[in-house]
Amino acid sequence: MPRFEIDVDPCDHITSDALGQPGQRVFYLHAYQEQRAITVIIEKAQLQSLTIGIEQFLSQISQQYPALAEASDQYVEEIMRINPPVDPLFRVGEIGLGYDKDRDRVIIFSKELLPEDAEPESAAVVR
Repeated sequence: MPRFEIDVDPCDHITSDALGQPGQRVFYLHAYQEQRAITVIIEKAQLQSLTIGIEQFLSQISQQYPALAEASDQYVEEIMRINPPVDPLFRVGEIGLGYDKDRDRVIIFSKELLPEDAEPESAAVVR
């Protein structure tokens, strides 16, 4: 059984950012819900893969469901930055994408990176 599971639903917006100097940066993924920010640490390579994966995933969804409205391209830089202090819940070991057709929502899930001797089922999850 997971240590905990958090469903950020509804999610106001999701962003990523890095804090620190180049070579020593820590990358974060944030899901904002009203006044609450759910934060996890993500590796730079995971973030790069997620970015590419989201683009490809949205393309696949639009091909499967051509009647859907296009995703918003609104970008407001001020709300996309993070502000220290940051209190991450865990370091991400696995990350994935899903789609809820009934609600027309893309789901990003992250699963905690565990030590080698931990039970895989005990990993915390954020969706």
